[in-house]
Amino acid sequence: EIHIQQLLDELRATFENAHVGIAHLRNRVFVNCNARMAELFGWDSPKSLIGKTTETIYASHQDWQEDGELAYDELAKTGVSDREYQFSKRDGSSVWCHRTGRAINPKDPQGGSIWVFADITQRRQQEAQLRLAHTVFEHSSEALMLTDRAGIIADVNRAFTVVTGYSAEEAIGKPASLLNSGHQPKEFYAEMWQTLLATGRWSGELIDRRKNGECYPKWLSISTAYGQHGEIVNFIGSFQDISERKAAEEKIRFLAHHDALTTLPNRLLLRDRFGQAIEQCKRTGKLMAFMFLDLDEFKGINDSLGHRVGDELLIAVVQRFRDCLRETDTISRQGGDEFIILLSDIDSPVAAAAVANKILNSMTMPFDIQGHQINSSVSIGIAMAPIDGGDFDMLLQKADIAMYNAKERGRGRFSFFRQDMNDAALNRHRLVNAMHKALDGGQFRLHYQPQTSIQDNSLIGSEALLRWIMPNGKSISPVEFIPIAEETGLILPIGEWVIGEACRQLRQWHDAGLAIKTAVNVSGVQIYHADIPSLLARHTREAGIAPSAIEVELTESTLMKDSQIVREVIREFKSLGCSVAIDDFGTGYSSLAYLRKLPIDVMKID
Repeated sequence: EIHIQQLLDELRATFENAHVGIAHLRNRVFVNCNARMAELFGWDSPKSLIGKTTETIYASHQDWQEDGELAYDELAKTGVSDREYQFSKRDGSSVWCHRTGRAINPKDPQGGSIWVFADITQRRQQEAQLRLAHTVFEHSSEALMLTDRAGIIADVNRAFTVVTGYSAEEAIGKPASLLNSGHQPKEFYAEMWQTLLATGRWSGELIDRRKNGECYPKWLSISTAYGQHGEIVNFIGSFQDISERKAAEEKIRFLAHHDALTTLPNRLLLRDRFGQAIEQCKRTGKLMAFMFLDLDEFKGINDSLGHRVGDELLIAVVQRFRDCLRETDTISRQGGDEFIILLSDIDSPVAAAAVANKILNSMTMPFDIQGHQINSSVSIGIAMAPIDGGDFDMLLQKADIAMYNAKERGRGRFSFFRQDMNDAALNRHRLVNAMHKALDGGQFRLHYQPQTSIQDNSLIGSEALLRWIMPNGKSISPVEFIPIAEETGLILPIGEWVIGEACRQLRQWHDAGLAIKTAVNVSGVQIYHADIPSLLARHTREAGIAPSAIEVELTESTLMKDSQIVREVIREFKSLGCSVAIDDFGTGYSSLAYLRKLPIDVMKID
C-alpha cells in the first residue's frame, strides 16, 4: 500500500497538469484520478469520480461489461491494454479516447491498475471526414482529377477511368494535358489559366480525347486548393461527358424546326425559308410558286391499313416529291397528309405547272408498303407570288382554296388560284356555319320517296331523302351540302339524326298498319368514324321497331375500297337483320365480279 501510494504521489506530481486523464482503479472503482480525468468526462473535480465504478463513463451497462472483459483480459494476458473506445460524458455526450492501462500487480489486474485516457474525438472526426471525402471522391458520378500546382495528376476517381479510358496507374504522374484533343487553340487555355489564377475557379465546355483517340464534349470545372499561407497547393478538376446531352439538345433544336416523321421542315422553318425566297423575288423580279398538296383518300388508307402503313406511305410519298424538285426548292409537311412546296426563282406559272405535272405523274405507280399495293394520288393548289400576294398566310390560304378546287374537279390534279375560287371558299365557310345552326334549329327534313311494286302498284317501301329548308324557305340541295358535311365531319351528327328520325316515322306508319321498310343512306365517313351498327340497333330499339325494317344504302365508292372495316360493318348490319343496298351503281368501278364478294341484297343502278 505504501508503495502504491508513493507511485500515485509521483504520478500526481508528474501529471497533475498533464493534458491526459489518469486514473487509479481497483476492482473497476476509481481510487484516484487527476483533474484532467474529471474534466475529460465532465465532472467538477477528481473527488466527484473517486469511489464510483467506471460504469460512470460508459453509455450503458452492457458496454461497461463488454469493454471491461476485453480490457482486463488483455491485462491478465499481457499486462497491458491499449485500445480506442467511445466513452460517455456526464451529460450523455460521447467522447472518443485512446486508453492505455497497466496492472500494478500483473497477477491481479482487478486489484489495482493505472489508466491513461487521451481525448481523440477530434482526430476521429477528422478521420471520419477523410474517409467520407475519399468515399465521395471515389464514388462521385462526375470524373474527378487532382493535380499539383504544376498540373501533374496526383489522383483520379473511378468515373475518370470510365470517361477517359485511362486507369489510375496510367494517369497519375502524367500532366493534365494528357487529355487534350487539340480542338481548342492555345489562346483558349491561356485565358482559362488566367481566370483560374485570378479567381480560383474556372468552368466551361471543351473537347477532350479519350485513351482510344475518340473526341468527346465535356463540361469541366476547376477549383484551386490553397495552403495555410495562401499558396496554391492543388487544382481539383471535375468533369462529365456531355455527348448525350449535346445530342439531345441537337435533336430538340432539329425537332423545333422539322417534322419528326419525314424530317421535312415544319411551318416555323418554312416561314423563314419563305421570307428569304420572297426577298430574292423582289431583288430578281422573278416569281415564286406556293404549292399546297394533299394526298387523296389518305384517311381511308390510314384507317383501314393502320397508322404504321400510313406513316410509311407518307415517307415514300415525300421521296417521290423530292425527286421532282430542285435542291433550292423547299418542301414542308404541315401535319397529317398536307404538304407545302416553295418553288423560288421561276420565270412564269408555266414552270410551276410543269413541276405540278411532274409530281402528279410520279404518283401514278403504286406504292409497295408492307406487302400492300397502294394506289395514291395528290391534289395540288398553286398560288403565285407576287401575283396573288406576298404574305405567307395569304398565299397559304389561297393555295389551300386552289387545292380544294382541284379535289372538287376530280382529285389527282392541280389548280391555280382564281378569285372565283376565293368567293366559293367564302360561300363554303358560310354554308358550314349555317349547317351548324340548321342542325340545332331543326331545319333538316326527311322526305320519303315511295317504292312501289311493278306487279300490283302497291306500296312496299320508301327511301328517306335528306332535305335542308332554311328559315327563309330556300332549299339547299344535298349535292351542295352533303360533300361539305362529309369533309367537316358534320355528317356524323346529321347522319345520326336521319337514322333516329327515320325509325320514329317507321314506328308511326307501323302503328297505322303500313308495314313497310325504309332505306337510309349511310356515308362512308360514318362507316369509318362512327359505330353505325350499334347506333342503328339503339334507335330501332328506342322506336320499338325491328332492325329488319331498315335497309342500309351504301354508295358504290364506299364499297369499292375493299376495306376490312366495310366488310365487318356489312356483316354486323346483316346480323342485326338489316338488308344492305348498293347505291349509285354505275358511277364508278361498276364491277359485277366484285359484288360477289359482298352480301348485298339490293342493287340500285344509277
